[in-house]
Amino acid sequence: MNRRQSLKLIFLAGAGFAALKPVPAQTIIENPATPLAKNAARVLKLREVWRITDEGRAFYFKSPHNLQIAEDGSIFIKDREQLLRFDKDGKFLMNFFKKGQGPGEISNSFTYLIDKNELYVTDYGQRRIFRVDSDGRYIDQLSMEISSLNLFGIKSDGYVMMEPVWPSAEEKTGKLLPLLDKIKFISKDGKSKKDLDTFRTRWFMTPRVSTQWDPHIAEMSDDGRYLYGCHSTEYLIEVLDLGAGRIVKSFRRSYRRVKHVASKQEEEFRKTYGSPEQAYEWDVFGLLVNQDKLWVETSTKDTAKGVLFDVFDENGRFADSFYIGAGRSLLKVQGDVIFVIEKAEDESIRVVKYKIVE
Repeated sequence: MNRRQSLKLIFLAGAGFAALKPVPAQTIIENPATPLAKNAARVLKLREVWRITDEGRAFYFKSPHNLQIAEDGSIFIKDREQLLRFDKDGKFLMNFFKKGQGPGEISNSFTYLIDKNELYVTDYGQRRIFRVDSDGRYIDQLSMEISSLNLFGIKSDGYVMMEPVWPSAEEKTGKLLPLLDKIKFISKDGKSKKDLDTFRTRWFMTPRVSTQWDPHIAEMSDDGRYLYGCHSTEYLIEVLDLGAGRIVKSFRRSYRRVKHVASKQEEEFRKTYGSPEQAYEWDVFGLLVNQDKLWVETSTKDTAKGVLFDVFDENGRFADSFYIGAGRSLLKVQGDVIFVIEKAEDESIRVVKYKIVE
């Protein structure tokens, strides 16, 4: 998924996305434009640890994303009809993806999460979550009744998921409409279900096509207590307490917005369907949890320095900011290590592990 594509054309068969609803302005923690760190806005100093290429032809990188790390150090990367496993040193081990509808097979589009050394694979086509071990051996599966399987996280006793509630066909008349999303906790046997909250994000909807207008970004904390989210086109991070079922904190910082330059595809879509014109980029493009810190991928990009990341502490204070270097897309951060995507001169893709040395 390219998070920098500001308009995503999701046809009616597609799944919705969750969002966290606004909270009263007086509860927002306001931060200045400058963080606490004295050396903010620097380029991180990095040392390469290893890199993964597809030159061996056992697999082929097209659009690698959703890098996750198992408890034993194994590294997993999703890439279209591939779910690739590597050892802790970046050596290729296997491709988990098996096309089909049987146990452990994937019928259509999918996503996955890791809990310790087990993979929970969401098969959208079959409306199920199946579980395999780190060697790909099938364990069990859970069929889901809800219309869309958007899995946010795994807790010891169940799943944090989202069920979208779309407007009626009569309401889809070519305007911005709220998409309601039920955030749910579902036990691993599927018998116990609890509604945590209902959130919303705006979509432009016509009888033929629906287009996401506001971003949806959600990331669960490592301890499973909180869901960090951004659903506003402007800079705003909200913290949902999964135990209490409500937003307990929200924060932002003073931010200089980046003007949006419409693509040819967007221009044609607007002329055809009459959608609103987007003036600015989404301020926030991604959230990554790193222990007790939250890394925020912003829309600020420098041709020589790359993308600007902000860092907030557990109290919502703007602690630091830095660039990760030109030509790099961040996949994951873990302590003092980052995993990024880079492109070679021949446009081939590399996944590179770096250690932050400063």
